[in-house]
Amino acid sequence: TGADDGAVGVSTAAEDFDFGDDEDLGDWGDDLDDLGDDGADAAVEEVDEMAGLQSVGDDVGDFTMPNAGRPPAACWAANSSHAADHLAAGAASSALQLLNRQIAASEFSVVKDKMLNCYLGATMSVPGAPGSPSMTMPL
Repeated sequence: TGADDGAVGVSTAAEDFDFGDDEDLGDWGDDLDDLGDDGADAAVEEVDEMAGLQSVGDDVGDFTMPNAGRPPAACWAANSSHAADHLAAGAASSALQLLNRQIAASEFSVVKDKMLNCYLGATMSVPGAPGSPSMTMPL
């Protein structure tokens, strides 16, 4: 059995390829000498990458945090005189004041569900990391 089972001309990779001697490296011998790694463990010096960042001063090249801008929902309420924009931004009190001034509405209990739907339709809730609350973001 084995190689004589009728498989004529079939040989293994080891028979087809000449691996050569371990001593004869051919053209690779010179290149391997230049690698510089002789297998010895060289002492590795640890570098403190945060050494230059430990102190923060008032110099010209220091980093300063930019001023925080207004959230998008606050911009909706500030730039619009429509009650629906104020409701979508979550500014229900200013939306009710606008409705009172614009159409003299005073009884808002009948439209409470519609107002809540307006707010919920303009926001989304993104789950946070485990153990943290979800984040509400305007669309």
